Amino acid sequence: MVKKKDLEKIGLESQPLKFDDFVARCPEKLELRDGYMGKSKQDAKQLLAMSLQSFGLVEAVKLAPKELWLEAIKLAYGDTQDVEN
Repeated sequence: MVKKKDLEKIGLESQPLKFDDFVARCPEKLELRDGYMGKSKQDAKQLLAMSLQSFGLVEAVKLAPKELWLEAIKLAYGDTQDVEN
């Protein structure tokens, strides 16, 4: 399960993982199950959270077009008029 304290480590810029933090959060073994990395969807979310932390959100958003990010924000948080401003 992804903990709130782990999500708080995700920021705009890179926040490198420490080895002990990696060991504590990483699934025991990496496998592909039901289309997700790890033994469960929660394992996959933990891996995603660690990746977002170590790369930073600025680098992560470069992986997809702006329009997709804006659509995802609308779907996740509701249709807000100020999303594009």
